[in-house]
Amino acid sequence: MPPRRVAGRSDAGRQLLRRWARDRLRHRPGRPARGIRPRQGRRAARRPLRDRPGDRLGRIRSGGSAPEASRGRVSRAHSAVFLPDGRIATADLGLDLVRIRRRDLSVDHDVELPRGTGPRHMVMHPSGHLHVVTEYSCEVFTLASDREGRWGLASATTASPAAQVGIDFPAELAMSRDGATLYTALRGSNTIAALRVRGGGEGLEPLALADAGVDWPRHHLVYDGTLLVAGQRSSTISVVDLDERTGAPRDVRHVTAAPTPTRVLPA
Repeated sequence: MPPRRVAGRSDAGRQLLRRWARDRLRHRPGRPARGIRPRQGRRAARRPLRDRPGDRLGRIRSGGSAPEASRGRVSRAHSAVFLPDGRIATADLGLDLVRIRRRDLSVDHDVELPRGTGPRHMVMHPSGHLHVVTEYSCEVFTLASDREGRWGLASATTASPAAQVGIDFPAELAMSRDGATLYTALRGSNTIAALRVRGGGEGLEPLALADAGVDWPRHHLVYDGTLLVAGQRSSTISVVDLDERTGAPRDVRHVTAAPTPTRVLPA
């Protein structure tokens, strides 16, 4: 099937983009964006931040035991990234923690995120910060390491002021080549949310929201000035243009058929 040009957006996508434009005008840094309501104790608005990178917003637990499992919570390791010192960080979506493992895969320590957030995918930033997108709370947490190599939470922000907890479920987290922009896909509204990296890499702020051009964007990849987005339910892959100056996602350039794509890898 040859590539086709997308002429319009889904109704859900159009509604979300309208909310984004409205809430972007109303939002003030450090205050919850209007239209975002907590559900079941999960906050989609910006969380209060500590003054110094590495200060703990969550708790650090040494060892590998997880008492939550005995209370009905089951470990669900979803992704892993290598840290600069050779250790490995894994995101446990079931226990709401990022687990730091030594090179022999034994557990060094855990960084606990707020319960119900659901850490899914991670990106290691050139600044040395680790960014973690959460599937259930529509947030991106930033982790920093102290001099002893202990990791903790430095900041947290909503993936987009227009994201709706319980309707949108962030999937992949990707980074621009220059490290200035992060991209996550919101399954549900089928949109791409861009965040600008601030300071020394320890802060993020919502930048833009655009149509993904597919249904259920499971994975995306920054490639040659575009985003390649895998639509799991639409069995398509879209090509989304990126603004050369700001890094913001723009229009959908093409969509082509691919049977139930869940990941895109460069050839």
